[in-house]
Order: sequence, then structure tokens, then C-alpha cells
Amino acid sequence: MKLILAFYLSTLSYSAEMTFWAKMPSTRVGTCRTDVIISIPNEPKAVALLLHGSGAMNKDGTFPGGYTIYKDIAEDLFKNDIVTIRFDKRNSIEECVKNVNSPRFSYKQFIEDAQYITEESLKKIKFMGKEFPLYIVGHSQGSDFAFTLANILNAKGVVSLAGLGKYAIDETVLRQLSAQLKAPGLTEAQRKQIQSLITKGSAYFKKVRSGKAKPNEKFFGAYASFWGEYISYTANSAQNASKLTIPTLVIRGSLDNNITKDDYDALVVATEKVKGSSAKHFEGITHILTEGTNKKVSKKVTNFMSQWINNGSR
Repeated sequence: MKLILAFYLSTLSYSAEMTFWAKMPSTRVGTCRTDVIISIPNEPKAVALLLHGSGAMNKDGTFPGGYTIYKDIAEDLFKNDIVTIRFDKRNSIEECVKNVNSPRFSYKQFIEDAQYITEESLKKIKFMGKEFPLYIVGHSQGSDFAFTLANILNAKGVVSLAGLGKYAIDETVLRQLSAQLKAPGLTEAQRKQIQSLITKGSAYFKKVRSGKAKPNEKFFGAYASFWGEYISYTANSAQNASKLTIPTLVIRGSLDNNITKDDYDALVVATEKVKGSSAKHFEGITHILTEGTNKKVSKKVTNFMSQWINNGSR
């Protein structure tokens, strides 16, 4: 473990970046070793676990084109006195990918990994002799898992960034593919490729929903068991959110082409009855929380999120 700390004993404040390797256990697909970064500001008020979106996402949330959305969020929360925990997702780690690409793999593994990482991280943070309220910050797919994880970890609150609320993941994937057909500048070959995916996906998801898909049949790299469980789970995202007794902050950008306004509205309705819950629909913000040509996550989003977390931590 590499640990860099600076202590200011006169004011009892801290400034640290802690990195360590953690072995995420699994009874299904084997142990996976991941890298964890905990950023600790001088005067911490809360702890935020950052949960990845779909795909092979690393701890920085690296997207093609030079985007690092989770690193951006962590840096901004750090500046607002919030400890952050981020880690490499299992399917972004080369030696673990083979086991992830297996009919045995379940979406529940992502939740179990996040639980394990959080518990291990909180043990290390406790060296300061004080416990801080925990918030689960889930982006996209991570929002789906955040509601379940919050109950497991007794979190103080949940932040849902661009999360599903009305439509299940299979409906969402097919809608996203259909939207790609409308993109300007597509070649005929690209158009045919997308249309082929839509046709195959529609047939595949019907088989999954009816229970007729074979275990070794897959689509977009995931097998039937994974899709079946995940479809069932996301079909009830709003219901899962409504079971929370802790505050939730729901955020979506108007330029989000992955998650609909209906998804956002469903989560708002599901969570608004809990005191302290809030929601914000940002104009001009994309699915990866950027604005315009700026590749950094918008500070409009991170500042709003930070203020909500810090207000709830008082």
C-alpha cells in the first residue's frame, strides 16, 4: 500500500491521497485484484463512493476523446471537503476480463465488489478517529446499483447521476441503437451494421424475457443470465429507489441521449417523499455530465452535488 499523508496536528486537519490494492472476492468468477484511490481533504465532512457506469470503466472513468469523468468528480468533491473512494471496475482489469465474460457472471458481482471496496476503504479512513456519513454516488449503471448498495452499507444518502427510472436496460439499449441510426454522416455500411444489431437485439431480448435464451447465448458481450437478471432489476429501478428511507439527489442533463426525461421523472417521484431528497435537471449537460466542448465534468453539477451532500452531513 502506498500512503501519502500530511498531518497538521495543531489544527487536527488532514490532507491525503491513499492508494491500495484490494482483492475483490467472488464465489462465481474468482478473486480480482483492483486499485483503489481514497482522496481525503483537509477538513472532511462526508465520504462519497463513486460507482461506475456500464462497460469496462476504470477508476478515472476514462472515455474516448480524453474524458475522465470520475477523476473530475473526485477532484471537485475533494475541493468541497468530501472524501472520495474510486476503484477500477472488475471488467476493466485485463486479468479479470476472461472470468467476467462468462455465463456464470451476474450483475450482482458489481454490487458485491463495491460493498467490499467501501468496507475496506472505511477501515483505512478510520485512522483519523472519526466516522463520516457515507454517500453513494452512482453514474448511469452505477445509479441502478446505488439504491441497493445504500441499504447494505447504511448510507446517509444517494446521488443518482443519469440513472434509469422507467425503462429496463433492454428497452434502453434498443432505443439507444435506434437513436444512432439518426446520427448525421453515417455510411451505408454503418447504417446496416446498426440495423443488424437492432434486429438481433430485439430477437435476443425477447428470448431472454421469455426464458428461452440458452446460457451460452450472448449480446454485446454479456450472456443470457446476466441480461435476464439485469433486465428484471432495471425494470424496477424506480421501485427500488422508492424503498429508500434516506434522501436521494436525482440529476440528469437535457442533452443526455442515453437516459430519458421519463427515467428522471420516475426517479424524482419515487424519492421525493423522503425528507431531504432533491432533484435537478441541468440544461445543456450530456450523459457524461459535460457541457459544450469542455471535456471536464461541469462544475454546475459537481458544485450542486457537493452542496447537497455537505448540507445533509451537518
